[in-house]
Amino acid sequence: MFTGIIETLGTITELRHEQGNLHITVESSIAAELKIDQSVAHNGVCLTVIALADGKHTVTAIEETLNKTNLAHLKTGDLVNLEPLPVLILKNWMAAGNIHLNMMQYTAT
Repeated sequence: MFTGIIETLGTITELRHEQGNLHITVESSIAAELKIDQSVAHNGVCLTVIALADGKHTVTAIEETLNKTNLAHLKTGDLVNLEPLPVLILKNWMAAGNIHLNMMQYTAT
């Protein structure tokens, strides 16, 4: 459902490990437009917004996602490509409920 067109860049401001998961906080120009439970692609990986505050949003990458993407290598201060769902798709999904089908099979090398 994403276009693959990067809308903006965000800066990693905090990385917090919890068990095998990683909470990623990103400062960006689109944070004010985002909603809790909205999907946003981070470096091409679809993640769900879990918190919003002060021009920042937080998402969580679970262990399986960290094992199959480059997100485990992020550091504070790194830039990430951000792509929120297109507005028309987002409005339709929010009306119908936010249904996800995220399947990642392999890590590119």
